[in-house]
Amino acid sequence: MFGIDDLFDLNGDGKLDGVEMAFAYSVIFGSEEEQEPDSWDFDENNDDWEE
Repeated sequence: MFGIDDLFDLNGDGKLDGVEMAFAYSVIFGSEEEQEPDSWDFDENNDDWEE
């Protein structure tokens, strides 16, 4: 059975290097950058339709 380390061991060497750790961190904890809104999201500040 594989552990969580094996999921992010991209080169198969049995240990996580810096790039693999950064990838794992970003997948598990996400990014702090604000993501662009989805085009289907309702925008409360858009009053153009009233004009």
